[in-house]
Amino acid sequence: MTSPDRSLRDRLTGIPEAVSAKSTRVRESHAWIDEIARALHRYVARSVGRQATVITYASYFLAFALLVVYLLLIEWLIHSSPRAERLIRNILDVGPEVDLGTAVDTTTTSSINALIGVVGVVGVVLAAAATASSLRVGLDSVFGLTSPRRSLLKAPALDFSAGIWLATLMLFSWVLALATFVRRGVLTDVTGASPPGTFVVYIKLGSIVLAVGLFTWVLERSFRRGRGAIPTTARVVGAVLAAVFIVICNYVLLFFLFAALVDPEGGGGFELALILLLWVSVVIRGVMMISCWVAVHDGVPDGAGPDVD
Repeated sequence: MTSPDRSLRDRLTGIPEAVSAKSTRVRESHAWIDEIARALHRYVARSVGRQATVITYASYFLAFALLVVYLLLIEWLIHSSPRAERLIRNILDVGPEVDLGTAVDTTTTSSINALIGVVGVVGVVLAAAATASSLRVGLDSVFGLTSPRRSLLKAPALDFSAGIWLATLMLFSWVLALATFVRRGVLTDVTGASPPGTFVVYIKLGSIVLAVGLFTWVLERSFRRGRGAIPTTARVVGAVLAAVFIVICNYVLLFFLFAALVDPEGGGGFELALILLLWVSVVIRGVMMISCWVAVHDGVPDGAGPDVD
């Protein structure tokens, strides 16, 4: 006669096997679930999360410099257009008791001081090169490649150039996100002319399409270079997914950026620094995860990636 304790133990022991069998059946009947599972396995097996942390550390200082430029643009917009300030108040449901202009001026000044004191020009240059280098190493790890050796004199210059182009693209995408909030009255305040309503609609839609299109183009080229075994459809779909993900994150960043600027009890520049760090971390990890999904179409077995210099 089987004891109750033994019967319970046998049932508990069989749970992992039952779950594994059920998971296998689901993956076999749904190809897209199997692809996501394989991408997750590659993400873990190749320590992509660890490399994403390295990229986050390197890119944060570069992103902080971009944030200062972005704050200067927002400050200029608020001072140039009273209707832009009212628009921001309406979005955040902030009353007139909050001096939005002063809050932005104070936060921008403290951020500039922090940039000069903590990061500096040399730090931005190093961060640009380190971001491009770390991102290249991370993608090579995802796709199971080893980057060719480069000249010790040429490599830093190439990485710096790539980092600056990446930073320019990211800042431009932030500006495009801000452009989608523009109203006809704001354009009138800034330009002195009254554009037709359809022109404003074109700006809004065009900003979104342009941002997604630019990121798709850059990411698809990154997936394509040296990775010919991946089908074109997988590269394009992965690039579009990553581009849409980045653009959505840009809007989330913009909303929390406005919220931090008008929060009278917030931490000012410190709060913005934390928001930016979270944004960088989420964007990097999301793009790397989508890259793993693209990589599972290359036919290379999942496992530890190659050693990269």
